[in-house]
Parts: sequence; structure tokens; C-alpha cells
Amino acid sequence: YPLCALAVSDERPVSTQSTWGDTLRGELFWSRIAEGNTVEDDREYMREEIDMYAAGVDVTDWRVSPVFIPDDLLEKFPPIIQVVGAEEYMVEENRNFQNRARSLGVDVRYVEFPWMWHDFMNYFDLPRKLGLSDDDLPEAVACYDLIHTFVSEG
Repeated sequence: YPLCALAVSDERPVSTQSTWGDTLRGELFWSRIAEGNTVEDDREYMREEIDMYAAGVDVTDWRVSPVFIPDDLLEKFPPIIQVVGAEEYMVEENRNFQNRARSLGVDVRYVEFPWMWHDFMNYFDLPRKLGLSDDDLPEAVACYDLIHTFVSEG
């Protein structure tokens, strides 16, 4: 199964960094991709991306996307921290997932970083690569600090 940024354990907290959404039906999806595209263009792009990501696994399998985790499993989850960029193209899916988890009694810490994009935390060295600064991307550092603290407090 492809790696979903979701670690599950009976005892340890869960960290999700992004949630692949229900891009096939488009029920939760709305466009944030390149200006000028239609919503249907963006949906088609996302269908292609998720098919590539899923590598032949049924894209509605919860191991591909936590959006599809059955309620009877989700309600047994340990505490979750979700870190999401507010400009993430799947921000609504992430918001809906954390709301659903909370409604099932799961302890969720949800943090949105303003102006940040999908998987921004993986671009911690972007300011250096662009020659803008000798420092790491502050939001990425803050994101990893939050995850480290959350997991350490377990």
C-alpha cells in the first residue's frame, strides 16, 4: 500500500500531514489549482494524481486516504495531530476529517498554517535553495516542532 502520512498505533498518538480527499466523486473537492482551469480540469488532474499515488490500490481504500477510514475504526484512534497549510488544495478534506474524528470522540489537535501549501513542511530548506535566506522555512520548523512535542508527550 502507498504511504499515507498517517501512523497508527494502539498506544501512540497519530500525526497526519495531509489527507488525500474524495477526489473521485468531487463531493469534498474544490479548485485551488492554476488560475484559468475549470473545476472539472482540476478534478481530472487530481484523479490522475491520486491514481499515480495509489499505485494500483483502490483509491477508496482507507490505507490510501484516511478520509475513508470506517467510523468503527476511527473512533478507536489515539490522539491525532493534523498539520495543514491553509492554502492546501485539500484543506476542506482535512477540515472535514478532523471534524469527523472529533464527532466520534477522538482527541484531535488541528493546526492550519496561513499561506502554506500542500506538504509545505517538506520544503523546510526552500528559502536557502532560492537564495532568500540562510534560515529554514519558519512554518516548516514550527510544524515539525509541533509534531515532535505532540509525539513526545504521547
